[in-house]
Amino acid sequence: MRQRKTKRQPAAGRAATWVVTCALAMLPSAGDSTGPAPGEYTRIVSINLAADELLLDLVDPERIAALSRLASDPELSRLADRAAAFPSTGNTVEEVLRFEPDLVFASQFTSRNVTGLLERFGIEVVRLPAARNLRDCRELVLTVAAVVGETERGEQLAAEMDRRLAELNRKGGLGTGPATALVYGHSGYVQGRDTLIHDILESAGFRNHAAALGIAGEAVFPLERLVLNPPDFLVLLTYHERDPTLGAMHLRHRALRGIADRTHIIEIPLSWTITASHLTVDAAARLREKAEKAPGDGTEAAP
Repeated sequence: MRQRKTKRQPAAGRAATWVVTCALAMLPSAGDSTGPAPGEYTRIVSINLAADELLLDLVDPERIAALSRLASDPELSRLADRAAAFPSTGNTVEEVLRFEPDLVFASQFTSRNVTGLLERFGIEVVRLPAARNLRDCRELVLTVAAVVGETERGEQLAAEMDRRLAELNRKGGLGTGPATALVYGHSGYVQGRDTLIHDILESAGFRNHAAALGIAGEAVFPLERLVLNPPDFLVLLTYHERDPTLGAMHLRHRALRGIADRTHIIEIPLSWTITASHLTVDAAARLREKAEKAPGDGTEAAP
C-alpha cells in the first residue's frame, strides 16, 4: 500500500507553534503568583479598538506595551494619530506574547482559545462587552479605569460625557416631530432600537427612522424601501472611499442621489460610530451640529 503524505505545516506556522509549546511548558502553576494589583500593570496590551481609545486617555504612555492594529487606522480609529506612536499587535497569542504583557484587553468576540491561553500564561485578560447604548459606553470607561487603577481619570471622562449629553438634551429634538434620521451603512445595513446607533441618534435629537419602522438590532434595509419612505436625514457611513468595496458602492447608488430633494444627505466617517468609548458622545454632538448646518439642497459632506 502507498503511504499517504502528511501535509507539513508552513515554516512560520511551525515556529509560532514551537514558541507557544515551549512557553506552555514553562508556565507557573496556578498558585505561584497573584499578578499585579490595579494600577501596577506596566505592560498593557489591547486587542480591542474601544480599549485602545480608552487607554490613550486613561493611562500614562509608558504603561502601554501595544495597541491593536486597528488603532492607527484613521478610517476606524478616532485617535489614529496618537495611536501611531505605539507598537501595534494582531490578536493571535503569538503576537500578543511578544510584548510580555501583564494585562490584555480583548472583546467578548475575541476567540476563547486566545484569551484562555493568555490566561494560562498568568496574564490578566479583560473581555469588554459590546455597548448597546451610551450608558454602556460610560460603564466601559469606569470599568477600564478601575482595572488599570485610574479611577479618578475615569470619573473625569465619565463626567465630561454626562456634561455633553446634558447639553444635547437641553437642545431638545430637531425640528418638529422630531426629525427622523437613518444611519445607512455598507450593503444597506441599518440599526434599529436596542443599538448604540439608536441611542446616538436619539441623543442628537433625532428619531431613529429604522426603529420607528419596527426594526430592532441590525438589519438590511432594502434600497427600494428607502426610496419609497426616506427619512428627514439620511446619514451615510463612509469607509475607504478611495478603495471602494461592493458594500460601499451601495452608498453611491444613483437612487440615493435621486431622493436628495426629499431628504438631507449627511456623510460621516465610520470611525465616528464603530467603537464604544468616552468619545462616542462626540458622534451625537457632531451629528447634531451637521444637521443644524445642513444646506437647503440636502447634501452635506463630512470634512
